[in-house]
Amino acid sequence: MAFAVLMAWAPTIARRFAAVDGWSASGLYGGVFSWASIQAGFLFAIYTFIVPKSEAFVRAVARTAAFNQFKRYMLRITWVTLLVALVAFALTVVNPKPTSGGYLTIFLAGWVSLSFYSFLGFIKVVRTFRKLDRNNSH
Repeated sequence: MAFAVLMAWAPTIARRFAAVDGWSASGLYGGVFSWASIQAGFLFAIYTFIVPKSEAFVRAVARTAAFNQFKRYMLRITWVTLLVALVAFALTVVNPKPTSGGYLTIFLAGWVSLSFYSFLGFIKVVRTFRKLDRNNSH
């Protein structure tokens, strides 16, 4: 959905980046790189915190399908976030200016969509982790 919206608004977004006092492409790339790097570290920390746990609650849920699904989802979001960060790093170095058409527009719309997916997945993992941690502390 984000991809479709970005593609529909591509000309307007490109004008904002092209304006002299408009948006900063390098600022966008650097900001996403910084956030994705922090997010990936946090996701990895959650994963390494949960998986080796030996408390009774975690042992009780460790073999359930729901917990295994959560671990797989967490790993997938971690890898997606790392991909977003690596692409952002490359974009920061190359610093392409967004245009209103062509392959670069499609690539950037896909990258921004993946960034949204990564962020929403991060929120989901954090919310689930909070529930697990809350249940584990009782």
